[in-house]
Amino acid sequence: MFTRNCRCAGAHRYLPDWTTTVWRRVHAATYMQIPEVFVARFHALLEPYVLLLDEWDDEIPGPTIVFDDVVAPPLLAMLSTPDEHTATITTMFVMMEEMALHPERDVRSLLSVTLLEHIVNARPMLYEAAIWFTGPATRQELDRLAPRFGITPLPSGMTVIVPPARFPCSAPFDWANDPG
Repeated sequence: MFTRNCRCAGAHRYLPDWTTTVWRRVHAATYMQIPEVFVARFHALLEPYVLLLDEWDDEIPGPTIVFDDVVAPPLLAMLSTPDEHTATITTMFVMMEEMALHPERDVRSLLSVTLLEHIVNARPMLYEAAIWFTGPATRQELDRLAPRFGITPLPSGMTVIVPPARFPCSAPFDWANDPG
């Protein structure tokens, strides 16, 4: 899925080959493709992703490492100021909901072990900010993890699913009419 690209003077970088990346839907991706899906949707993740790939030389880091080092830090930063990043957070949580409903157990575990544990482990304030963006499956998993980190889950009526932002090249996500 990656091609070596030497556009930078003397620098070898691995960049996703966007023509072969399954990036439109999380549920269509395998466990190893999930990081590519996130990088393709959130171009701000490309630079830290490429830096991580450079650190690994000829190896490709596993999804857990990518999520811990590349995806989680900006998500936590955005949840600290959710009003400034509503569209991006919403899109990310729609993708997280797709991960929570994914048929592969490894993908569901990736969501729990990386992103959701980071949210509940960071601060109760981030948990409270996150629940406003969660879908039902993501909220259930977030509430399951919260007591492990000393957070009392809020009543389920507190969740409000914000209308999702437009994805590149696709219509807004519609929970009720999702064909997949």
